[in-house]
Amino acid sequence: MRTANHNHLSGKELKKHKKALNKRLKEFFGLLDSKPQPSAEVVRAEFIRHEAEWRVYCVDHRLGAHIAELFNANVSLEWERKYTKKPNQ
Repeated sequence: MRTANHNHLSGKELKKHKKALNKRLKEFFGLLDSKPQPSAEVVRAEFIRHEAEWRVYCVDHRLGAHIAELFNANVSLEWERKYTKKPNQ
């Protein structure tokens, strides 16, 4: 797969791609924060769906493998920050 040279993307294009990623992240985390809390199976299925949509978006826009990993990276960071219980210090 061809990796994109991000220097050729304009600021407008970068904003568009960031907006597309943020939309998927917002929808996924909206599900996690919903009441009643969804089952693990529902969360897993929605994660897979949103990740797949983001990967297709990246392929369609030739954004490269590193950009395609941003959904996973953002979910991982936010999960650690927001949903993982921290031990008492």
